[in-house]
Amino acid sequence: MNRLLDCLLSAVCLVVGLIPMAIIAMLISLGDGGPVFFSQTRIGRHSRPFRLLKFRTMKRGSEADFTASPRDDARVTPLGRWLRRHRLDELPQLLNVLRGDMSLIGPRPEVPRYYSPAFARLSHVRPGLVDSATLRWLDEERLLRTVDDPESFYRDVILPDKLARSHADIEARSFTHDLGLLLGAARSVLRRRGEQTRFEQSRPYRGTWSFPWIARRYFRSSLSGFTPRRAANLALAVTEMALARPLVRSRPFVLRIEPSNACTLRCPNCACGTHTDPREKGLLAMEDLRYALEQTAGSVVAVRLDGMGEPTMHPQIFEMIRLIKSHGMSVSMSTSLDPPSCDRIDAFIDSGLDRLVVSMDGATQAVYEQYRVGGRLENVQRRVTRLARRKRVRRARNPLIEVQFLDLDHNRHEIGDTRRLAREWGADKFTVTGADPTIKAAQFPKNPKRCLWLWCVVTLAWNLDYRSCTNAWSLPWPALNMRDTPLDAYWNHPHLREARVFNKDKSSAYITNAKGCKCNRCYEMLVAPMEGDYFCE
Repeated sequence: MNRLLDCLLSAVCLVVGLIPMAIIAMLISLGDGGPVFFSQTRIGRHSRPFRLLKFRTMKRGSEADFTASPRDDARVTPLGRWLRRHRLDELPQLLNVLRGDMSLIGPRPEVPRYYSPAFARLSHVRPGLVDSATLRWLDEERLLRTVDDPESFYRDVILPDKLARSHADIEARSFTHDLGLLLGAARSVLRRRGEQTRFEQSRPYRGTWSFPWIARRYFRSSLSGFTPRRAANLALAVTEMALARPLVRSRPFVLRIEPSNACTLRCPNCACGTHTDPREKGLLAMEDLRYALEQTAGSVVAVRLDGMGEPTMHPQIFEMIRLIKSHGMSVSMSTSLDPPSCDRIDAFIDSGLDRLVVSMDGATQAVYEQYRVGGRLENVQRRVTRLARRKRVRRARNPLIEVQFLDLDHNRHEIGDTRRLAREWGADKFTVTGADPTIKAAQFPKNPKRCLWLWCVVTLAWNLDYRSCTNAWSLPWPALNMRDTPLDAYWNHPHLREARVFNKDKSSAYITNAKGCKCNRCYEMLVAPMEGDYFCE
């Protein structure tokens, strides 16, 4: 945002907030007679230091030796905790904006002790009150309370992520981008939670997924699969999941089925790409798909037609999509768009596919191929561009084209460039996904996070073997097949009921000792710590 707009908006905010700020100043002064403001040296534009202002939140005479002190720090006053909780201690930084030290939108200024050459690319812009890293780590202080060494965790986990997101913001900067950050900041402060790092009031980090996030991502592409009966079943399933009922009356409303477990790529975090999947290679038979659809027709709203392998390698993949659509269900599919079969651009439209998720983990070939080993970024570009063009020519609404970026250490700096390319190529949506780095330092409570897969999703391998979840394709549990155990028998099978009991409070001895079961070593639901990075088994 330009300097004139910064001055105008900060002045308006100061005028509007004059009385509340005066009341806060009076309360701080009456508390212990100490100074109202706290100032700290931060590094600003062109690597020049300046004094950043905040309302004082610590006891008189206390000095913060760590830029992000845990929220239960004994030096923080009761009023200070309230101010920090509502982010009101940051209000005096509007004076920094008015003075020219900062902007409303920009990377957060860092203290000298953490300033490094990596910040050089940020030094040409004014630091700001808000950026995407601010929204991502809005609950930073509460998270730091859950780790043994807050300063090391800040330096080794949080700070690199903030730096990468700040670089991406600068690359994607525009008026609409800045406006979105301001609105996002207002919404997050009012809700008192971060963009992705969700917390409960008295508990640590609780996992990486949330039902609202799922709904926002899939709702539009799933509309075609809704009927009154299916909607009622969905509501019942979500309710039973919230109540953690082991024995359920509802049925799954999502079907995840694997067309093939073969792939042209060699992704290092995938059991298929690393050739560690012990299963034989195979293709989903049309008769098996037809049987699965008959079993799930009354309840399933959406079908995910992908699994461990590349779905477009199946020679009948588009016929399968048409078969699913004939049962009134919506269809989503995830692909690398690398196999030659993806050149059948019009088939994506003609089949009735509702949503196409395209894996694209870099904006340059050098970065892209570090994870999508053997893939060509130019194939993705050509096919996404052609599909978007054909949709416009044919005035087709579907499939919705979603470019998905798997956030890893080696490619995080290209998030902004990848987002820009996806927009230029005509994609409808851009999503960043991956294992949250905070999960490595999370505390593991008695009650894991509720698992969507156990109450709402039935997952089938290419040979109709049931799988406990989408991240456990190569694990044999529960060793049941839909042909031998129809869905109604499986959905309340003793194995699945025990898994739900375990997900509630870890009280199932059977699941605790079950070999080949993902539930007793699931990091997503905070059952066990994550070892290494995200890995699809």
